[in-house]
Amino acid sequence: MAEPILIDPQNNWSSTQNQAESDLNWKPDKVQGAINANPKTENLQSPLGFRFMLRRSPNTNYFVHRINIPGLLLPSADEATPYVVIPQPGDHVVFDPLVLTFRVDEGMHNYFELQEWLREVSGLAGGKAYAKLAKRPEYTGFGVKSEILVSCLNAQKNAVRNITYHDSWPSQLTGLQYDASLTSVDYLIATCTFRYSIYETTTDV
Repeated sequence: MAEPILIDPQNNWSSTQNQAESDLNWKPDKVQGAINANPKTENLQSPLGFRFMLRRSPNTNYFVHRINIPGLLLPSADEATPYVVIPQPGDHVVFDPLVLTFRVDEGMHNYFELQEWLREVSGLAGGKAYAKLAKRPEYTGFGVKSEILVSCLNAQKNAVRNITYHDSWPSQLTGLQYDASLTSVDYLIATCTFRYSIYETTTDV
């Protein structure tokens, strides 16, 4: 039989609750909250503070215009019951793609570096090109897949967090639009979308 809960008339706490809190050595004044919890830093992250590194495309690194930190989705595994469906955590995380926007250099080296990679990965450049690519070890950064490193910087331009995207490869490269009707120079911008297996973060602070 379950132990009955006895109410202490002096503090309106049950003896069972008091014993449980004593066993856990629980101290209400030590609980962290919005009032008494101090953040590690009061500085805010600027969208201007980032650095992009892709070894196989050095001409892209300098001209990066915009980069995102992809979101994550954990689909639910629904548990059926007689009256309601209860969502439970699934077992497959879905990562959003990594989307890179960059300015195209005058010689268009960065644009065609990425396009050549996409052509080789897809086999469009021919079987020999893909076979040559596949023979290169992954750790060199010049194989079928490559690592991408994005560093988040503080106000002093020092890296506070490094994000490594493993097994990355280009899945989409946008076209370029020329326009002779423009009244001012608006330099060409392209977007490359990458897929990857997973990304991991490390912090330097």
